[in-house]
Amino acid sequence: MHVAAAVGRPVVALYGSSSPEHTPPLGRTFRIVRTGIDCSPCYARECPLGHFKCMNELAPERVMEESAAAGTGV
Repeated sequence: MHVAAAVGRPVVALYGSSSPEHTPPLGRTFRIVRTGIDCSPCYARECPLGHFKCMNELAPERVMEESAAAGTGV
């Protein structure tokens, strides 16, 4: 994400346990995809609640829609 943004490519950034407020893409053309569940962001590498919903509930269709809107060519 950061390298793509640095060279001016459109970016779709997926956030689960991390936060776009803490580690945002620094480019001009980006889309952020996240579930917004209450326990996110927890910043843990492994889900402390054991469900990992912050990533598992990111629907591939939604990611593809954001990718098309960002103009990533995917």
